[in-house]
Amino acid sequence: MTKRYIIAISDIHGCWDKFSNALNVYQTEFNPQEDQLILLGDYIDRGPDSRRVVQTIMHLQAQQGAIVLGGNHEDLCVKANSSTDPIEQNLDMQRWMRNGGAQTLASYEGRQAELDHHIAWMRSLPKYYETEHYIFTHASPSPGVPMGEQRDVDIIWGRHTDLVGLGKINVHGHTPVDEVVLIKDQLFIDTGAVFDGKLSIVALDAEHPEWRVIAEV
Repeated sequence: MTKRYIIAISDIHGCWDKFSNALNVYQTEFNPQEDQLILLGDYIDRGPDSRRVVQTIMHLQAQQGAIVLGGNHEDLCVKANSSTDPIEQNLDMQRWMRNGGAQTLASYEGRQAELDHHIAWMRSLPKYYETEHYIFTHASPSPGVPMGEQRDVDIIWGRHTDLVGLGKINVHGHTPVDEVVLIKDQLFIDTGAVFDGKLSIVALDAEHPEWRVIAEV
């Protein structure tokens, strides 16, 4: 079935209350049978309820076909919990902790088996999704490089305002902005939910390169 709208949300960062409000808006105004929900990474770290956010996203993926991309914070978590080299593992863990990992661990309250299951899920997440009119990523890709040739580190960590130049609108989060904004061919939608900002819900016309902000919660 051809979708009417693609609904994009990014950088939830454990902010369950804002995410719950965003889902209420989505479920009130849109239909999973007709519209596609896509989440652009950074579901964990810094905020208080990463575990609950991940549980909900996994349910949305399994039950409603939500498209779920991985961000740099999922990558930090996976690396911190995957290395077999003690020195490397310690460095990766310190880096994760500096970037909000402590709040994520606290949200699991010692449920190690569940955390391990969620980390395995994070490891499986794709880094980009592409449609006729849009390229969805967590961060700004390298300009002029076809998506199939991009490095993962650039797709999840890149920050720039240059023209991506792949003939489509690149929709992403990662770089906090005060308001959703289109700069050249990049649509920045991370409005700093975890930094006392808002969690923005953006609807993109699936058949035409047009978009609008549905709500900011």
